[in-house]
Amino acid sequence: MSLSQKDDSINRRQFIKASALAAGAAILNATKLIPPQEPEETYAVHLPIVSSNAESFSWFVDSQDGNDTNDGRTSLTPLRTLAELQRRGIKSNDRIYLRRGSHWREQLTISPGIDNVLVASYGEGEPPLLDCSDIQENGSFAAMEGYPNVYSKVLQVAYSPSEPSWMSVWEDGKRLVRAASLQECSTTPGSYFAIDENSPSCTVYIHASDSSAVDQNDHLYECSVRHAGVYGYYAQYTTLIGLRCRRNFCDGGSIKTGPYATLRDCIAEEGSKHNAYIRRGTNVFNCTFSKAYYVLGANLLVLNEDIPDGEDTLVENCLFEIDPEGANAHYISAFNSHHNVSGYFGVITVTNGVFKNFRSAGIMLALNSAADLVINNPQFIECRCGISGPLSGNEKPGCRMVVNGGVWQSSVEYQRAVNVTLPMVPIVINDFTFKPSANCDAGYILITAASQVALIHCTLDISAAYGLRNGIYSNNSGSAITVYGTRFRGDLSNSVWYYLPAFQSLDSNFNTFEVTFRTLVLGTSYNTLPDHQAGTGEDLDSVFVP
Repeated sequence: MSLSQKDDSINRRQFIKASALAAGAAILNATKLIPPQEPEETYAVHLPIVSSNAESFSWFVDSQDGNDTNDGRTSLTPLRTLAELQRRGIKSNDRIYLRRGSHWREQLTISPGIDNVLVASYGEGEPPLLDCSDIQENGSFAAMEGYPNVYSKVLQVAYSPSEPSWMSVWEDGKRLVRAASLQECSTTPGSYFAIDENSPSCTVYIHASDSSAVDQNDHLYECSVRHAGVYGYYAQYTTLIGLRCRRNFCDGGSIKTGPYATLRDCIAEEGSKHNAYIRRGTNVFNCTFSKAYYVLGANLLVLNEDIPDGEDTLVENCLFEIDPEGANAHYISAFNSHHNVSGYFGVITVTNGVFKNFRSAGIMLALNSAADLVINNPQFIECRCGISGPLSGNEKPGCRMVVNGGVWQSSVEYQRAVNVTLPMVPIVINDFTFKPSANCDAGYILITAASQVALIHCTLDISAAYGLRNGIYSNNSGSAITVYGTRFRGDLSNSVWYYLPAFQSLDSNFNTFEVTFRTLVLGTSYNTLPDHQAGTGEDLDSVFVP
């Protein structure tokens, strides 16, 4: 591209946005659009101001070469267990260093009022693992009379009345399938069933994958029994760096932190419901959240607060992934935020997130309790739905959702990129590419509530798709739809780019339609761009490129 061509492109881009403003699309206030953020090379850590003479210690813990008779104050004299560390007492401002390659079947608890604690990995090798599951000796199981192939055991678990529990079982590192009843467990090899999970004693029933005798076979069985790997929900300014936590028993997550925390380079996986549970003002960088097993309403990362007060949250450079073959894939989302009582979060920014294999939604707002949700450069891969916002009635006045850059590509059947069910919440989508390769249910953009939705400089590419029903679909008379500078690419077959049986307003212009053109607006079909222009008064500066 020559310099003059580049200048022309920039001028056209500015003209398109200015034209959108002139057209009265208040949602497209270009001066307020938040540009994509570049990844930071260094990350801020939330630290409160503390007295220079505040007492603090550095602790070192090594599960392989440590010894609980050591002082634990240097990497040469580390403790061995987290229990001994906590027995000696963790204080505010302490620094805790966990040796890489270590594996603890223990919970690290940061108690209420113990603030500004750093927990980080040191040394070389794999991240230190805080495991919420315990190995169960085969001989501790007993055969169940009347249920062939089923063996049972009573487990002492970390029960909490305030946190529902969910038992999971692994055989040789692979999670067994949860049966709905003892009878189903008896007839299903590789399954388990649990009762009394919300009590101190839980009974688990196991049917081995090869139907062998659990009390005598050579398989390794592990059961989730602890709340979390790191639990600090009532501590402030906690910083976690380079940790791996998994297999939580209670639904909050294997990482559970309080207000103003920082998570960096952490892994939270194989959760009972949520994998990580954070509170207001928390920042999350370079983390991985994978797998969850709860039946309904699971989210890999949850931002939760009773009464938030405008605090911002940043989630940057994170991977969210679930098992696409998992039985619960249709019920799990990657990221969700909600408040429990009242108040609102500040701006929630999700930058450079990768979302893989979600059949529910990558990003879902339960209560849309933020000033703004800004999603920069998301990559939705094999997700049935990228972004969804269920109707809640708790939308913050003036809040909006902005998507800057990114791509949604999927071969999942009956998919949709954005499912707009938030009432009267403006949604602006900039420079985003929609590229399915399978049947698309209802439409790329499905609008089922009164909303303001704008697509600016996007690409809707169905060249590799089949069975597409609609590009943009709205059946709500309160929807205000704006489409500027967007490229519609591919053969529609029997579908339409705009399927609008009901809407409040349509403002569409400077778009490019390739290969085929077809729209249906308020019951009238238009099969050519000139007919659409004459019938609707829209897209007067748009072009059709056959």
